[in-house]
Amino acid sequence: MLCVSASSPGGRNASSRPIATARADWPGLVRGAIIKTGEDGYCLIGEWAEPGAIAAACNSMIETLNSFRDTLDAAGPGQGVTDAVSGAVVLELPQKR
Repeated sequence: MLCVSASSPGGRNASSRPIATARADWPGLVRGAIIKTGEDGYCLIGEWAEPGAIAAACNSMIETLNSFRDTLDAAGPGQGVTDAVSGAVVLELPQKR
């Protein structure tokens, strides 16, 4: 799994052009979603079948980010516009039936 957090100032939202036109044409991606985490905050969550596939998709993910990077706020001094983390799923939560 990969989670990338970012802040988009000025009332931009998931239906705005930069985010809405982003395409996840990333090798090995099983599924992805953008969630709203605050007034101007968003988090992209992606799932890959295996950890190596995330590394293989890195350049494609950066290209996608570059297509709307100028619309994002810096996370802090020297931190850039995103906070990317990744890791293995440790527990699948079953749905209550």
